[in-house]
Amino acid sequence: MKKIITLYTALMLVVCVNAQQFTLNASVTTIVNITGLNGQLRNPSVEVINLGLNNITSFDVDFDYNGIIITENISGVNMITNDVYQVDFVNSISLIGGTNTGTATVYNVNGLGQDDNPNDDIMTTQITAVTPAPGKLVIGEEVTGTWCGYCPLGAVALNWMDHYDEDYWQGIAIHNGDPMVDPPYDNGMAPFIVGYPSGVIDRGPVVDPLSFEQDFLQRVVIPPSGIITNGAELNGNILTVSLTVDFQIAVSGNYKLACIIVEDSVTGPPPTYSQQNAYSTGSYGPLIDVDGTDWANLPPLVPASQMVYRHVGRRIAPSFTGEPLSSTSYNAGDNEAICFDFTLAPPWDQSQISIIGMLIDHNNRVDNGSSSSLIDAIAVGLDTSCAFSIYTFASWDCINGMTCIDPGTGQGQYPNQSACMTNCLFAPDSWDCDISTGICSDPGTGLGQYATQMDCILDSCGNTPNPSWDCVEGACVDPGTGIGIYSSLTACNQACGVSAIEEHTTIKELLKITDILGREIKETKNKLLFYIYDDGTVEKRIVIE
Repeated sequence: MKKIITLYTALMLVVCVNAQQFTLNASVTTIVNITGLNGQLRNPSVEVINLGLNNITSFDVDFDYNGIIITENISGVNMITNDVYQVDFVNSISLIGGTNTGTATVYNVNGLGQDDNPNDDIMTTQITAVTPAPGKLVIGEEVTGTWCGYCPLGAVALNWMDHYDEDYWQGIAIHNGDPMVDPPYDNGMAPFIVGYPSGVIDRGPVVDPLSFEQDFLQRVVIPPSGIITNGAELNGNILTVSLTVDFQIAVSGNYKLACIIVEDSVTGPPPTYSQQNAYSTGSYGPLIDVDGTDWANLPPLVPASQMVYRHVGRRIAPSFTGEPLSSTSYNAGDNEAICFDFTLAPPWDQSQISIIGMLIDHNNRVDNGSSSSLIDAIAVGLDTSCAFSIYTFASWDCINGMTCIDPGTGQGQYPNQSACMTNCLFAPDSWDCDISTGICSDPGTGLGQYATQMDCILDSCGNTPNPSWDCVEGACVDPGTGIGIYSSLTACNQACGVSAIEEHTTIKELLKITDILGREIKETKNKLLFYIYDDGTVEKRIVIE
């Protein structure tokens, strides 16, 4: 990008007065600071000012770094006195570890070769490049929100960090007060934050997004205590992740592991996914994103249809502070794995999901990070210790139609307690036969083998029912169910002298009360009971106190 900037400050007016003696004079005034990693490519940016009386219509600029010279030829401009032209080099330089000199030279002004004052044609700068520690990944956590007009600055900063430092950096956008918020993560960040946008690098002091790279370069050279490997297994929308840390040096203290699910390229409907933009109209100057978008050219409220949110921190587990490792002392070569479970919400795009690991040291700073796509983590597979993971999902089983419990295995019949309660306490009658006892009972789930108790009994329940008798129209009959009113024929004959009409008009008499296992008990409150009457009917009751 090349642009002319007209300066009106008092300082520059003084310079102008002092430069009046030169008719043609171009001067290098600024070299934009260059830092980065050893081997990275950078495009220099140089500012040239017209300190002469004549307009400048063309000039050339060289940039010399480590003996390699790149050149930009500028033409078709019309710079009056004190105009500044920013030259963004198309060609790049390859950074060398350590501190080295870069030199910018302006020449061939208006095609005339050297200008009238060669003393201000050259400027030098010190370029520092660092070499990352092997296996190091720095974690940047930035707070943001769609309601925050200045938060596009944080998004742009994360994008540029990704652009330059992707292999050694992982940014995470923690949303607040919008549909992308994860409350545990948002609450965990609160003590660090003094305003929006801002962030922390490896859980260090809070910094402005413009300082992300500076803190990153300080952290990326520190050798990690451990290197994390991400593994995963996905069943439907249930994701199990293993983070395995291999210690590179001996450590002691309370080290922890935390796991974060990050989604990229998130979109959503208006108005909640529309972004406030304080940089609209350019009142704070340009804000250029990696793709060339200048937020100064976007409206004060950027429509949701134009917004794509990156690095969205969806979930953190088991908590913001992480899960402590099982020991407080490890030697080089030791390793340990912790397993985490997540439910991926249906709107999330699994192809845009990344798994982030954090090894947190005894000072609660991030010692090292890990980052992998969901696909790559699945290809690695779970650590074998995940078979014994303590982080199983809540699931629920219905017990005897009376209560719902979580078996702790993640394999319960119902996915949540509400579904279990609905189907358990209000389930239709059904019956199962216990072959060992010959007793029919209602499991309370509505999923028993038989629809009625009579169907269960008539199927003999794996046994021959005991003889029993009912008085039917003045005669004693064995119904073959084992639950006739009379246990002996004699007792039936003695009582069967009443008329059929009398028997049918007599109010039914309660014979006994049983529990779900068929055991005769006294009436008890808050428990499922069966009331058996002399007319053969059975009532299922729960008397609530």
